[in-house]
Amino acid sequence: MRKCIKRLVALYICFITSFMLSGEVLAETNVTAKDIKMVNSNYTGAFVHANGMVTMAGSPEVFGLGKPKKSRGYTSNTGNSKDWAVIAANDNSFYGIKKDGTMWNWGFNDVGQLGDGTTTTRYKPVQIGKDIKWKTVSSNYGHAVAISKEGYLYTWGANWSGQLGNGTTNNSTKPVKIGNDNDWAEVYASSHHTIAFKKDGSMWAWGDGTVGRLGNGKDKVMLHPIKVAKNMEHKSVAVGSTHTLIVKKDGSLWAFGYNLYGQLGNGTKDNKNKPTRIGKSKDWVGVYATEYMSFGIKKDGSLWAWGYLGYFLDIEDDVTKPTRVGKDNDWVSVSNGSGDARFVYFLKKDGTVYGFGNNGNDQLLLGQEETRHETDLVKVNYNVKKRKVTLK
Repeated sequence: MRKCIKRLVALYICFITSFMLSGEVLAETNVTAKDIKMVNSNYTGAFVHANGMVTMAGSPEVFGLGKPKKSRGYTSNTGNSKDWAVIAANDNSFYGIKKDGTMWNWGFNDVGQLGDGTTTTRYKPVQIGKDIKWKTVSSNYGHAVAISKEGYLYTWGANWSGQLGNGTTNNSTKPVKIGNDNDWAEVYASSHHTIAFKKDGSMWAWGDGTVGRLGNGKDKVMLHPIKVAKNMEHKSVAVGSTHTLIVKKDGSLWAFGYNLYGQLGNGTKDNKNKPTRIGKSKDWVGVYATEYMSFGIKKDGSLWAWGYLGYFLDIEDDVTKPTRVGKDNDWVSVSNGSGDARFVYFLKKDGTVYGFGNNGNDQLLLGQEETRHETDLVKVNYNVKKRKVTLK
């Protein structure tokens, strides 16, 4: 944490910009992270403001503004809309649900991951499932999963491991309803599998079950949703590429899946194919999982990390148990992007933001043209002066 002070950057511009119809980006002053409802990160960052505005940072190819001439280091809103409720990030595709329940997707679409019936890249949002009112959506590595306001489950996109749960391994370019149950509450897409929860607290999974990633005690592909646990009522879930973290309502931490780098946090490097209690603490409030790393925040506001931390704070050895990061007690959340996220955002109570990770599209807005990996937590300066950037 001693390195956190250096290289102050303007990442927080991405939280506070507003897009003008002329294509200009206008950054405002004295806006803090307290105005942010949701954060997502992968190759590009996306943020939902309290006023319903969506801001993005990184490669403008997936900003939803139309095809740009330049390819990195910009911030902007998606159009001038101020009625977004949910935003989900894939590698280079984005999914947004507005307050009226309509879904609008944009970005790369090579395997039909946008759900518009084509495989055509969309540089502006297109409406998906016009006859459906949507509640939530999640996406990762070519496939998307969503729940309607009526509680039905829909999936589309890549399906090479059965991650769509439709009984086949065929891709789908349009949303397909999975079964007739209408009691689905939450769903999380990973690269080759999917984890979901019903209103009764039960946990379900399907797709590639190798290395224990489904949590059902078996290491094989499942083409349909299967019940993994009867009672998994929780307050936080993080689904990485191959492992899952869950904070139950009582504050206890649970994990299952791949554990080569200690990312489960149980003190070993052995895989677990069923949900396993991690430690004895009951003061966890939030978790986040990338491909091989895990992060958590406790009730006292402390930040913890474990797994392959070679790219984080220059830690060379794998960490097999949750280890505290610094001494600060004012952390409130970690970005909830997809499980393959290449960079991570951390938010504090006072509205300051930190970030680290791959900056290949200048997601951290360091003004760099070369790919670079930030191994330190980089503090951002949110009290910026007004400025304009024109996208032509």
